[in-house]
Amino acid sequence: MLSAALAAALLGCAGGSAAALSGGKTPPVDPAGPLSALPPASTAQIAATAGGRGGTVVTLITGERVHVNGAAGHQQVSVTPSASGAVPLVDTFTVGGDLYVVPRDAGPYLGTLLDQRLFDVSLLTRLGFDDARQKAIPVTVGWKADRHPVAAPGVTAPIKGRTTSGTVDKSRATAFGAALASRFAADRHVPAGRVSARVTGKAGGLDEVNAVSLAMPGQGPLLPASGEAAPPAGRPAGGQAAPPATVGGTPDGGESATNGVRLYTLTIDAIERDGQPGYARIDVQNLDDLRHYWSVSWVGPGQPVALSVPAGRYSIEAFVGTPVASSLFQTSTFVALPDVAVRRDRAVTADARTAKPMTITTPRPAETGMVGLSYTREGADGRAFAGTVLGFGRSELLQVFGPGQEYPDLRAFATPTGAHGVGALHFADSWLLEPPGRGFGANPAYAYYLDYADDEGVPTRLDHDLGADDLATVQENYSADRPGQGAEFFSPHHSWSPYDAYLSVYNFALPGTRTNYFGGAGSPVWQPAVFDDVGDAAASVVGTARAYEPGRQTSESWLRGPLVPTPTAESGLVAPSPAGDGHGFMCPVCRQDDIMLFDVTDYGDAAGHWAYLPRSGEDLKFYRDDVLTQEQPRSGGIFPMLPGSASYKIDWVTHPAPTGSPLDSTVESAWTFTSRRPDRPDKIPSFEYCGPDVTRGCSLLPLVFAGYDLDVDQSGRAPADRPETFRLTGYHQAHETNASPVTKAAVEVSFDDGATWTAVSDVRADHGGFVVTVPAGPPAGGKSTGYVSLRTRLSDTSGSALSQTITRAYALPTTAAGNARSHGR
Repeated sequence: MLSAALAAALLGCAGGSAAALSGGKTPPVDPAGPLSALPPASTAQIAATAGGRGGTVVTLITGERVHVNGAAGHQQVSVTPSASGAVPLVDTFTVGGDLYVVPRDAGPYLGTLLDQRLFDVSLLTRLGFDDARQKAIPVTVGWKADRHPVAAPGVTAPIKGRTTSGTVDKSRATAFGAALASRFAADRHVPAGRVSARVTGKAGGLDEVNAVSLAMPGQGPLLPASGEAAPPAGRPAGGQAAPPATVGGTPDGGESATNGVRLYTLTIDAIERDGQPGYARIDVQNLDDLRHYWSVSWVGPGQPVALSVPAGRYSIEAFVGTPVASSLFQTSTFVALPDVAVRRDRAVTADARTAKPMTITTPRPAETGMVGLSYTREGADGRAFAGTVLGFGRSELLQVFGPGQEYPDLRAFATPTGAHGVGALHFADSWLLEPPGRGFGANPAYAYYLDYADDEGVPTRLDHDLGADDLATVQENYSADRPGQGAEFFSPHHSWSPYDAYLSVYNFALPGTRTNYFGGAGSPVWQPAVFDDVGDAAASVVGTARAYEPGRQTSESWLRGPLVPTPTAESGLVAPSPAGDGHGFMCPVCRQDDIMLFDVTDYGDAAGHWAYLPRSGEDLKFYRDDVLTQEQPRSGGIFPMLPGSASYKIDWVTHPAPTGSPLDSTVESAWTFTSRRPDRPDKIPSFEYCGPDVTRGCSLLPLVFAGYDLDVDQSGRAPADRPETFRLTGYHQAHETNASPVTKAAVEVSFDDGATWTAVSDVRADHGGFVVTVPAGPPAGGKSTGYVSLRTRLSDTSGSALSQTITRAYALPTTAAGNARSHGR
């Protein structure tokens, strides 16, 4: 069943609502310190954080797993449940460049029971608490009494002491999330049937706890507190319902009644479409100067929010949800009050009855799987505040929560804004539609991804009637070496939005195919990603952002192997721009003076998507003039070079996590090249930055990479009764203008997992690459494990070379299929 936090916020939407401070010449200011872009990354910072290729995964203290890809300002954020099934119902907002992901059960407790920094995904990553580097989160627990015999669920801490230090093991974080959901239900008097599926106890086991904070004092910006706080620490379960929660306030920290600035009470409540008091998320910003006031609040029936604000003009945006008897929500309504003057105490209502229905008509029958409503409001000072809400329809609710109850179809509404006073108001409605009646775990035959953005606010016309010529058609092919479940994410990108929310076909069968249709206003830009599992060991691949041309038919493959290291800048380390006004990506392999930055993606599939897979270990060795000078148990980092011409070698071995998948390949890559300190830096794209000093230029290094286009089916198996013929491509990192052509290739094959090797005689140059034909099986008398391993050497005319060994690159057709989840080779 859905979390009670939905009732406190909005419509039962999984996904994000975002609040971002941006724009203007002066960054917003917080009482805890300036909220500005990160300073240029130091050598130590890069050394500490390189190795985050394939995106970043951070498990929160409540158990949700947050996946972040892309650069700050245009991040793709998705949230998946852990293996325990905790539901990803979250609010997301951005303050001072830091991304916060807050589960709905946790929102009302920010700044009281829970330290905001526990949900600052950017800070947790900077401190090394992402999943790739740490398995636990250090916390400080404040108790109501000196002795506390009842331990907080999921928290390992001493049972004596008013304040104790401990940890939350990420594998047990869902226990803390369940306790918090129970605490929320008790504090809010949530009736039976409106509690989270993860609730496990009457009061959740947090009765003895006053506060839980990140055990890193002084790190990262704290959100300013304002308005009436949500449940005070120590309030006994069963007491009066907690007042609405508010995060925000006066970011400059300097305006209050005590220093001559008079504050007025702005009271806001919500009315549902049926005329009853409603549940809503309320965003408020001062249009004259965002630094004077902004806030994010949650209200419920009979629980209006009362805010203390200075006089001025305000914009109020509300997301209102209407519940049904099953405790699910059947409507998502965006209500905007874009220009509200406050000169005295004032009360306003976000009335969902003023909204118009939003409808979609498609060529093939479809119902709403997800809908996203997004806005950005710019004030007179040029600063912007933004929000997004994602709602689940009937088909996707079934995939998330499983069978066993009736789920309502989701309807969306919005209030046309018309004239909106000062500044600008941007709005978008984004849709995922699926065939009616999709079953649990089934792969829908088709899906529609649609996005309608308007730079003038909410338009008067909110119905969209689509024909075949309005849509691009893409045949999607999802590979997997044995049956499993996957999830697909497409994020619509808006230039005015601080981050890209996602639409997702969740929990579909792998391997498989599907026809996706893309459309909308103008030419929407989409960022795609595919997960081959939704548990703790999920593998994912991410494609580059693209627009789809209406009327055009194309195809795309995902997770087709073998998966090998790939120099995709967009997958690597996010870096601040030299001017401090934006973010981009570190170059994959570049030289700055006598330092090399190595930030190559661990895996990329045959279509060029960069991938993240769980790893059981890595080993990287760096040689300079044949002398081992650096060794480390992880990928990425910085390495010392000589000013004069010298030879270099990078040995990198990646070991996959032991999932039992037969095509979990160990990949050994050895790059050799020569380099000297360049006379001048290379010209690289504006979105790429050099390292370790992002304010200076650099030169791209001439490493050779390999691409394999195997003739295998979606299970990674070669065709029967004939040799395997595939295309092999040698290439350099993108934008390297001085690269020499790759002209030589040699291939060896093993049918016994590398015990014996045989040279492949049929390797032919062909149109800038090579065509390789591998025998259908081992020579007479040879042994076979049923899998084929490849050892390849590629070299260019300047002497740069790659030697790469892939254990179990593909399967022979007689190999028995597995019966568990895969990494999609």
